[in-house]
Formats: sequence, structure tokens, C-alpha cells
Amino acid sequence: MSFAGLDLDTWNYTNLMLFLPENKSLLTLDLSRKNLTNYNAKQIGDMLKTNKKLVRLELEGNFFGPEGCKYIAEALRVNKTLNYLDLENNKLTNQGEDDSGIISLFKSLRVNKTLLSLNLNNNYLNAICGHAICECLRENENIIHLDIMQNQRFTSKKNERNEDGDSKYVSNGLTLFQLEEIKEKIAENKKLYDRMRKEEWKERKKMKVDDDEVNNVATYLSHLKYLFFDLNFYL
Repeated sequence: MSFAGLDLDTWNYTNLMLFLPENKSLLTLDLSRKNLTNYNAKQIGDMLKTNKKLVRLELEGNFFGPEGCKYIAEALRVNKTLNYLDLENNKLTNQGEDDSGIISLFKSLRVNKTLLSLNLNNNYLNAICGHAICECLRENENIIHLDIMQNQRFTSKKNERNEDGDSKYVSNGLTLFQLEEIKEKIAENKKLYDRMRKEEWKERKKMKVDDDEVNNVATYLSHLKYLFFDLNFYL
């Protein structure tokens, strides 16, 4: 369900949040660019704690800050269905001033076993956030897609001197070492995911073959039954 281009006022949004906890059919929800705030993030968090169907949630372009991020982090500790979460272009670190929400998010993802894809682009993630991400991925084997590349930003050094060949600018995002570690761990998780899906496919194929054999035997026995019936009739 997408609300793109629609005006989602407070009354409609509240009713939506009341409906979703008991939802038994809706799998995807797009609430991108709806001017949602931390208060709305709390409602979404409460919904995710009880909803047992939603697998894809898009929240790009809202106004969730560190507090809102913590509400969603708390929900991910108990949610067992969500696979995809888009938080791109929010204010999860207050322009790099508060990393507590991101730290809470990745602490929760250490125990979450279902989220596969997370988009955190354009949230001013810094090296402290990078440390939290790396620590999480050393334990989490489920995340196979993590979009964080558009968080690197550069500012001028206060005393701008370049006589020794150093750059005049300093990076305020994740370090190159962190980015490399994250890339490697995501690749490992993807290999594990693909291997598990392949084993599941083999198992399903084997079960289908077994079912076909059982059906063939049942059909054969049924034919024998009618054959014996016909013979008895003529005898």
C-alpha cells in the first residue's frame, strides 16, 4: 500500500496505525515523504511490535530524529516479519550531532533475525555510527543489503594549510576501514543467504519428487483395485 501523492492527515494516519497491528493481509507499506515526526515513529514502532504480516516498510524523506530511530529500534527487537526497511533521508543523527539512535538501532539488529535490507542513506552517519554497524555485523548474519554510501561529507579544515600535501578537507562520515569491513561482511551474509535458499530449493524439489512418487503409487493401487474388481465380476 502506497500513500505517495496523497495527503495523509492526522486522523487518517491514526486510523491506519490502529488497523495495522491486526492486519492479516497487507505486506508492504509506503509512508515516504509524509512529514512524519518522532511521535509518528513511536506509533510505527508500537505497530511493528504486534504486526505479523508486514515485510516491507518505506519511510524515506520524513523527520525522524534519534528519538524516532530508538522507537523503531525497540520494535525490531521483537518484530519477526519485516525484511525491508527504508529510512533514507531522515534526521536520524540530527545532522551528525547525535548518534544515539543509530547505536540503538544496530544493537537491536544484533538480535533481530528477519531484516534483510536496510537503507540509511543521507542521515549524516559518522565514524561512531560506523563502529556500531561493524560490531553488529560481527554477530548478525541476516542483513544482505545495507545502503550507507551517501553519508560521506567533507568540511574545510579551520586553519587551511596544504604545504605538507595534506588534504584541505576532513571527512565526517564512516572511515574507509569501516566501509571495507561492512562491505566484506555483507558479502559473506549474501553468500550464506544464497546457500540457504539453494538448500531450501533442493529440499522443496525433493519433497515434490516424494509427493509425486506417493501419488503414482496411490494411482497404481487404485488401478489394481478396479482390475481385481473386474476379474471377480467375470469369475
